[in-house]
Amino acid sequence: MAGRWVAALFGVVLAGCAATGGDLTHSERYPAYTGSVMRYAAGGRDLVVDIRGNPTAAPEAEFGGAVLRAMQATYGGDTRFTATPDNRARLNFRVILLFGAPADSNGRALCAGDPVGAAPPGNRLRLQAAFCQRHTVLSEVVGEASAIAGSADPALTRLVERVTLALLPTERPGEPQGSGGYILDRLIFGN
Repeated sequence: MAGRWVAALFGVVLAGCAATGGDLTHSERYPAYTGSVMRYAAGGRDLVVDIRGNPTAAPEAEFGGAVLRAMQATYGGDTRFTATPDNRARLNFRVILLFGAPADSNGRALCAGDPVGAAPPGNRLRLQAAFCQRHTVLSEVVGEASAIAGSADPALTRLVERVTLALLPTERPGEPQGSGGYILDRLIFGN
């Protein structure tokens, strides 16, 4: 009976992923990442988000605002995603989102501040995301979506939602299961 329940849940997850648009093509959490690190970095405080690239014709502020709203609505809680942190923010932690990332980009390069070029034009948008502590990558995710029409495009919201949840899980294997997405993560990524 449990096997049928897991199979049914897996089918719903896969159908939901297909229906939402935006595919996660890579997700990795490094040993230094734990849910407690995320709570320390941003629990009850601002978390700096560095948004690079804008695949739309919308002004930068409008596009950035749409991305931050999607992150906030997805993650919820007492973390505030912002490009302009208050004085309580732990500035040695940050999220970097690179829209239009080239295929050879990675979280280590983003966190280290290495130069990363732009992807050649195409029909898919690649979003490289990294959660950094200083110059060290704690987790990274790559998501792709069809071209984004504008800052109000639901495809942008869905892509940012999926990337945010995968980038900043509240738990790791071996930690107690609670409100995080560990089971869902295992079904989607197998890790």
